[in-house]
Amino acid sequence: MNVREVDNEHDLIAWEIGDAKVVGESHCLKRKVVAVIAQEDGEWVGVGWNGPRSDEYPKDGVCPRIGMASGERYDLCDEACPGQRHAEIDALEDLDTMREVIPTCGESLSMYIYGHEVPCEECLAAVEGAGIGEVVVIVPSPFRHGEQE
Repeated sequence: MNVREVDNEHDLIAWEIGDAKVVGESHCLKRKVVAVIAQEDGEWVGVGWNGPRSDEYPKDGVCPRIGMASGERYDLCDEACPGQRHAEIDALEDLDTMREVIPTCGESLSMYIYGHEVPCEECLAAVEGAGIGEVVVIVPSPFRHGEQE
């Protein structure tokens, strides 16, 4: 599986993702991430967001991971935001639903990730297992909330 970076100024799908403001659907306080699965023709066939499934979390309204580097202490996410998910996994579940409705959907797929520089190993394995041939990380990622530089 190929992983590459693009900027949202020079890639049409990346620009559409940024322009559509879909990243705002995430309820994560630390970092808002959206993953979009697109066919070769540019049609979106899966969309997912990170974080809890509702704005009722995190508990006490405070994210315990604010100030930590990306990828550190994901166990705190599970404690503070029960039911939270990574955007990549959420998008794969959306793709599965789409495949039930349109069985031919899903050939020559790419996953675009906006708001995150490096997908975790578990997500990369799930993406590859789903037969997605390319992960495109859109940079710059302007939706940082409390990240360390």
